[in-house]
Amino acid sequence: MRRSRRKCRTLAGPAVPNTGTHPSSEPTEAPLAPPSAGAGHPFASAIAQLQRQLEEAQRLAGIGSWSWDLGTGEVAWSRETYRILGYDTSTPPSFEAVLALAVDASRQGEFVELVQAALRGECDYDFEIPARLGDGRLITLHTRGEVERALDGTPLRMVGTVQDVTSARAADAALREREARFRTLAESSPSGVFQTDATGYVVYANQRLLQWFELDLERFARGEWITRVHPDDLPAVAEATRRTRDDLVPFDTEYRIVI
Repeated sequence: MRRSRRKCRTLAGPAVPNTGTHPSSEPTEAPLAPPSAGAGHPFASAIAQLQRQLEEAQRLAGIGSWSWDLGTGEVAWSRETYRILGYDTSTPPSFEAVLALAVDASRQGEFVELVQAALRGECDYDFEIPARLGDGRLITLHTRGEVERALDGTPLRMVGTVQDVTSARAADAALREREARFRTLAESSPSGVFQTDATGYVVYANQRLLQWFELDLERFARGEWITRVHPDDLPAVAEATRRTRDDLVPFDTEYRIVI
């Protein structure tokens, strides 16, 4: 058995596919461990403990799992998937139940095409979708999956995960907003402004600073700015730069630029 791993563009869509296959009507939780042995089986206790540990790991990580047997049409969700999707565990897992959460019905066709492309081996199943839960909350779901195949390439089963990434996407948006605000202020500043990453590499310099040194950002980041420092001021600038990098002391020195 092999799995498809090629990438393709992502499209918005629900967390599990709807291809017309009718899943089982009975609630089914995705198996997180080998099938349970009988109570008298010597491994029964260990299997049950493993099941509990895996369920707890999913709960702590906030990542649920699901599976789709292409032969039988059976769909299974883990307990965490039920929680993320806002369904009671008595609800039969199905594609329709997930489609019902989609807030943008116009993208459902694109989603089905993405599933079909994954089954054809053209790409992985990996995308995000806005969803509205039964209690009215609007969340962003990220779902990923892989297709398990027979040796001849025939798709047998799709397995994957689903995660509520609402908070993460909100944090991403807030970070982008802060970065945009910083750059707006930096570009309007009468001073030269630059920013480095944790290693000291310059990732941003405002246009005023680049104009002073007559360098573009790439050359400035490579350290060519130091060649513009007046020779008499170079030792003090080098020491101030070292202390800022190694001792996290604010860079505060005056020097002349020679063009």
